[in-house]
Amino acid sequence: AQIEMAAADALLNMPPLKFPEPDIAIYTPIETLRSYHGNIRLDRPWVLHTRLEQNAKAAFVHVNAAAWSKADRSGLKAIFLPDAKYVSPKAISQLTDYVKNGGTLVVLDPESISFTADGNVPEEARKLFFDGTTLQKLDAPFTFLTCNGLKTALSSGPQYALTPGADCQIAGHYLDREGKTTTTAAAVTHLLGKGKVILFGANPTEPGTVSSQVTGQFFRDFVASVG
Repeated sequence: AQIEMAAADALLNMPPLKFPEPDIAIYTPIETLRSYHGNIRLDRPWVLHTRLEQNAKAAFVHVNAAAWSKADRSGLKAIFLPDAKYVSPKAISQLTDYVKNGGTLVVLDPESISFTADGNVPEEARKLFFDGTTLQKLDAPFTFLTCNGLKTALSSGPQYALTPGADCQIAGHYLDREGKTTTTAAAVTHLLGKGKVILFGANPTEPGTVSSQVTGQFFRDFVASVG
């Protein structure tokens, strides 16, 4: 008993643990989770969680529209959207303010911001974020793409060829089976206010990529380069 009491006293006198402030956020809209009809899938967000934790060694936080007010966004250098097909007007407003005030929005899911919860297409939001970039679904999927000079592996999931809007810049391409760069755009960047949006044509957080060392290295280097 004396040992236990001494240990308790020692714990009380220990300095509190200090955790690093997060500078990355994973934003997963509630509307997207609800679209899975009760069988909530967190595959993409948790693959990204693993990449940020184990590969990038990043300090990050999970947020959505409801948790937005509680999150300290002042130090966030990037917000990632790994799965965001359905969004609310509130989420659109939050992400717009974040980017316009200097943040980087990394849209890993090419089908992000496709619909609101009532099934309407948020055309104005898509124009704002993606500047009219069009997506053409690929029939023959690629196994790799590049973004900002970094290569990541791909697996299952839809892939799109991107035709950038007038004010967008191509940030990466798909690679052919020999590893050579194709002419098919796989990532674009759009400057918006003081910040920017990076849109991917295929999602590198599909579950099939979880064991890929190439993708692990990609997230390590990509996170270090954003912001």
